[in-house]
Amino acid sequence: MRMPWLANWGRVLGNPSHFLTLSCSVLLFFLPLFSEKTYNAVDIVLSFCIAAVMITFGTRLGTSLASMLLMSYKHPTDPNAVRNVIKGLESDPGVSVIEEVRVWQVHYGLCMANLKLKYRPASGYGDEVLRIRQRVASLVRSHLGSVYGEGKGPRWDVSVQMSVEKD
Repeated sequence: MRMPWLANWGRVLGNPSHFLTLSCSVLLFFLPLFSEKTYNAVDIVLSFCIAAVMITFGTRLGTSLASMLLMSYKHPTDPNAVRNVIKGLESDPGVSVIEEVRVWQVHYGLCMANLKLKYRPASGYGDEVLRIRQRVASLVRSHLGSVYGEGKGPRWDVSVQMSVEKD
């Protein structure tokens, strides 16, 4: 689970579970310093806060695991990221029809983008195919790629199935 506001705190504090455990431990360490009335009030408030944070982190973790099981992908910051990739491909003069686009997160470190499209042959078969494949890969990596800074996002595996458009 990645949280951008925790990512800069290092490896241990960047993990939400570690952050929750360590912060609760530090707060519980200072609990005996309070008087008995204050102790009871702070204990109750702390218990509810810890429970709320655990439910929040658990919901977020469950949602990300469920999306992996359902073979789906949701960009954390831009809900239109996949649409932007499709629009970028539609504007390419070599691409005539985009038949199918499937984007999903396989696990935390790997995402896949599978595209099926038809293209208009230009001067040379190999040149046009290679150019379109490189364009698809660069669009996917630029719009969907590294979300959390340079080299911190998931790795993208892009596969493109192409067929020639017949007149």
